[in-house]
Amino acid sequence: MPIIQVQRKTSADGKEEGEVISIEGHAAINRAGKAVILYTRAGHFIIPLVSFQRVARGEAVSAPLFTLLPDCQDGSA
Repeated sequence: MPIIQVQRKTSADGKEEGEVISIEGHAAINRAGKAVILYTRAGHFIIPLVSFQRVARGEAVSAPLFTLLPDCQDGSA
């Protein structure tokens, strides 16, 4: 699922001139199905699925967001 950012442009007199929509990244469910992974230009993050669902249903206003470190399979840290 794409993660988008909408920027609305307004003129000095307050009239809306248009909007710019850009794709900032994408979201996916992890292999175990227990977390949502967000891939953005700012970095990669993981949110527990239960917390994400609570926010989506309106039961909570925020969810924990953990930084996802890249795999170091080549031996570099």
